[in-house]
Amino acid sequence: MKGSSLIKFYLFLSILLTGCTTNIAKLSIVSTIPDLDLKDSSYVDIGTVVGEDKSIIIIFIPTGTPKADRAITNTLINNKIEFLTDVSIDNTSFWIPYIYGESKITVKGVGWRKSSNEKIPIIYDPKTGEIIKN
Repeated sequence: MKGSSLIKFYLFLSILLTGCTTNIAKLSIVSTIPDLDLKDSSYVDIGTVVGEDKSIIIIFIPTGTPKADRAITNTLINNKIEFLTDVSIDNTSFWIPYIYGESKITVKGVGWRKSSNEKIPIIYDPKTGEIIKN
């Protein structure tokens, strides 16, 4: 009987401490930057990037609600990119009753930024005519 109650306790504990992840959307292209010019061919693929917007639950009080647009904006700003392609947006949450919990929206996709092939201009000292090193 002791082993049976221990199994029930572990089963109850595993159900209690589990979280869940739900896919909100899969999108082909995403950006929150207004007037983004996609016809410009100077964008380079920087690889897979990830960003998130998170809120925590203290005891049983949530501190906010995570939002997809903030998660996208955080991803763009933190990775210094203009837009994302092949985007997956997921909602993940877990809660340990009366202690702590989290709810977050995660954005994952391929980041694109403007190519930095532009040459740095050479600056000359007007008094001596010598090149000033940047």
